[in-house]
Amino acid sequence: MSSTYYLDAVFQATQDLAFNAKLIESAEATVRACEQELQVLRTIGVDSGHWWSGATVTGIREKYVLERMGSAQATLQKLEKQNGELKKVLARAR
Repeated sequence: MSSTYYLDAVFQATQDLAFNAKLIESAEATVRACEQELQVLRTIGVDSGHWWSGATVTGIREKYVLERMGSAQATLQKLEKQNGELKKVLARAR
């Protein structure tokens, strides 16, 4: 393989790692915000605001926040795996 390929691969890996760092930071902030909101919802406790399905308003919100948190966590895991592969590219280039 040519040295240009290695330089391109190193450059791309470096750029992807930097971009992933921003995405990871955002996903971690989402997880932290969700954790805080879940704590608030739990301190509110059971409410009497039932909707047609019988679910409470806080229960509906809790489900939404948990789904959002799960999505952010899945994103974190995917990005961490990608970063591991990118770091291997950088290690081979040394």
